Amino acid sequence: MSLRTKTLTATGVTLAGLVVVLYYASSILHMSGFKKLETEDAKQNVGRVVNAISGDLDQIGAITADYARWDDTYDYISTGNHRYVDVNLVAPTFRGLRLNLMLFIHSSGRVVYAGSFDPKHGRIVPVPSSVLKYVAPGSLLLRHPTVTAGRSGLLLLPEGPMIVSAQPILTSQGDGPVRGTVIFGRYLDSHEVARLAHLTDLRLAISDLTAKGAVPGGVSKSLANPGAITVQPLDNDTIAGYAVLKDAFGKPAVLLRTDMPRRIHRQGRASLGYFVLWFLAAGFAFCGVTLLLIERLVLSRLARLNSAVVGVGTTGDLSARVLLPGNDELSSLSATIDGMLGTLEQSQMELRAARDDLEERVRERTTELAEANDVLLKEIAERARVEAELRIQTSAINAAIDQILITNANGDIQFVNPAFENETGYSAAEVLGKNPRILKSGAHEREFYKEMWDTLLAGRTWRGEVVNARKDGSLATDEMTITPVKDDAGVVERFVAIKRDISEKKTYESRLDHMAHHDHLTGLPNRLLFADRLTQSLNLARRYGQSVAVMFLDLDSFKTINDTLGHSFGDLVLKAVADRLTSLLREVDTVARMGGDEFTIILERVTRIEQTVEIARKVLAALAEPFTLRDREVFVTTSIGISVYPADGGDVETLVRNADTAMYRAKEQGRGNYQFYTDALNASALQRMELENGLRKALERREFVLYYQPHVDLRTGMPLGSEALLRWQRPGIGIISPAQFIPLAEETGLIVPMTEWTLNTACAQNKAWQDAGYPPMDIAVNISARLFRQHDLVETVERALNASGLAPNYLTLELTESVLMEEPDAAGAILRTLKAMGIRVSVDDFGTGYSSLSYLKRFPVDTVKIDQSFVREIATNSDDAVIAQAIVAMAHSLKLNVIAEGVETLQQLQFLRSIKCDEMQGYFVSRPVPAKEFASFLEQLARDETDMRAA
Repeated sequence: MSLRTKTLTATGVTLAGLVVVLYYASSILHMSGFKKLETEDAKQNVGRVVNAISGDLDQIGAITADYARWDDTYDYISTGNHRYVDVNLVAPTFRGLRLNLMLFIHSSGRVVYAGSFDPKHGRIVPVPSSVLKYVAPGSLLLRHPTVTAGRSGLLLLPEGPMIVSAQPILTSQGDGPVRGTVIFGRYLDSHEVARLAHLTDLRLAISDLTAKGAVPGGVSKSLANPGAITVQPLDNDTIAGYAVLKDAFGKPAVLLRTDMPRRIHRQGRASLGYFVLWFLAAGFAFCGVTLLLIERLVLSRLARLNSAVVGVGTTGDLSARVLLPGNDELSSLSATIDGMLGTLEQSQMELRAARDDLEERVRERTTELAEANDVLLKEIAERARVEAELRIQTSAINAAIDQILITNANGDIQFVNPAFENETGYSAAEVLGKNPRILKSGAHEREFYKEMWDTLLAGRTWRGEVVNARKDGSLATDEMTITPVKDDAGVVERFVAIKRDISEKKTYESRLDHMAHHDHLTGLPNRLLFADRLTQSLNLARRYGQSVAVMFLDLDSFKTINDTLGHSFGDLVLKAVADRLTSLLREVDTVARMGGDEFTIILERVTRIEQTVEIARKVLAALAEPFTLRDREVFVTTSIGISVYPADGGDVETLVRNADTAMYRAKEQGRGNYQFYTDALNASALQRMELENGLRKALERREFVLYYQPHVDLRTGMPLGSEALLRWQRPGIGIISPAQFIPLAEETGLIVPMTEWTLNTACAQNKAWQDAGYPPMDIAVNISARLFRQHDLVETVERALNASGLAPNYLTLELTESVLMEEPDAAGAILRTLKAMGIRVSVDDFGTGYSSLSYLKRFPVDTVKIDQSFVREIATNSDDAVIAQAIVAMAHSLKLNVIAEGVETLQQLQFLRSIKCDEMQGYFVSRPVPAKEFASFLEQLARDETDMRAA
């Protein structure tokens, strides 16, 4: 960088620094005044809004006082004259006075009149319960320290803040005694805030002071003082003002926020910019004049001096001179440079003479060295030839990847190659002169080494695998060849051993064998190793006349764990189950994993059947204990099938098949138990397989039909809807009971397409009945747990409604309690989506599961159905009666509808009416019938309704 550039850069940086310092200094001094003006202006605007709200309080207080001191009001509160209500407390009065609340409270605390106005629909509605708690006996709103004392302010309600005024009821002359209290109120809602914003020409927002994060952190301390107003800039364009409004009891209630443009701030910024621009222009002018003077007095003369010096350096002519005229520091510098050039010229001449002398002496010495070099080259060539021969002899040994060890005839080590050192950890210096027994590991018997030396001393080569010890004590399996080397007379003079470490190969072969015969997840024997061990056990049992038991275990509902907690968690459960099973058994017994959630156990040397029973009970008890995995407690049960050799089979395949058959019998018996194999059990398994095969083809063969059972209003007897019930009409057999095929469908997963078919068919049928002119009714469809857990229920329901054209409010989805409680968060999200579509939700078989209405209130449920097990003896069994009555009372407290299932007698109906149950369903009304018969039921219903109207 040239001096001229440096000067210009330094001047520019200095000017920029001055501008920055000036800008920030001016900002601090100049903008503080504008900020103070801006803050005062913002506080005045917030004050105007507070005054506007105070004006509303005064207005409502005046209106309330007029009504409270009206003789008609005094008479109404005393006598209860309802004409006063019909004339004065009507919707136009609410609308004209812009009121949302009118309360007339007798001095005894009795609410004489309570009305709330809904401006959206223009009608009077019930007063929210959140308001009534403020007029309970003893409330501050009802206290009047003096005859004319009233109270006005805000009430913080869940529906929003409300401006209220409470005034004692007196005569028009202000005489007592006080007959009660009049309370008028107006919501400080979005419409009212918009009106205040228009009135004050400001942007307003009012929020609950108690809400989390309602008060910004920067102003929370400032608002702690009573009546404080504080402001806070939000950005360069907006400033916010805050004030706390108190409620009717003097406590902070809501936060008032006003957003205003920062006009004063922008004006200050603009004036500051003009000032900086003026200073910048003056600075540029000053710098220009300064640089011009520096250029003429210094920089141009320095450039001439530099040019002259560079010229001397380029030509090498030390006789040249760089004299600069003048009488200043630069002319003195040029004279000094000329003196140095003269000195250098003299030195140059002396160096040339010395160089000529040195070159002559170097030529003489070079001749001497050339003669000596010829002799040395001949010696080096001879030595290189000898070394090349040695390298040829040893390179192969040293480069070999195999370990090479050479000993003399006595077995003393004379040579080892680098591969030996790398593999054993011994250096050559550590082993030379020692016997190879330093590698002995102790893994071989004495006879092994005797056979080796007998072979070698006989002059033959020995080959084999030897386990040797490395220097660090670790073992290595070596594949070794030892060859005796003989002299010309045939006498062994040394031994050459070549060995290779095959430890990794042996380990890999062992690992492959383990992987081929063991389950990768649990480490248990797999199906292949299980079959091999069972074959060996059967051979021993035949030889010694013993029995062998085979247990087939299948974890109950394990798929639910995978579906709800994930397959990785399911793998943890399988490992934990494997560990428990292994800890229960003897060393001679075998636990194996057949795949999935299926395990097998081989019990050897069974002398009595009680031994097998004891083991089965231990397994059931051990697995019944909870598993704690990833801080989650999981419960697992299992079903066990048992077959015994020789009674139940004489080969592996038969025993396993019969144990599997017995396991399915255990499943059918309620799971969590064990069953022994019998011939009848095998027949049952074949029947189950045939039923499953038929069920898989039932949908495509259109063998499913829907039956419909109505549910009616217990007060009027009129049908309100029906439940769609799935039936299997199997050719050649007839109707198959749902109790027989629904559990099988749940277990195999076929329940999902069956439920989708039921949903589509029921929606289409209900729409067809409506199109035929029948009265619109609700249709209820049971939703399977599997379909609900797949989390695509919403899309499935939407497809059914869109395909049928049925309105969502005519569809009810019935779910069991257990489905909702498995994943309550996910279930709640799905149900809220369905409710938003207009679909109703019913909880089926209530009372048989969790039976917690307080827990069900988390879900958007419309109806609970009392299970028929409680209705069956409801008129004769006091326990069932109490349970049903409690369910109805709790459901009604949560505003839920109640349907009683399985009503069959008049006594049951009468009792349900007495406890105010809403609806009933059962044989007393109608059995489930096909669609055509249900249409006849609807036609008869339409005729009865027509006859009633005609009568």
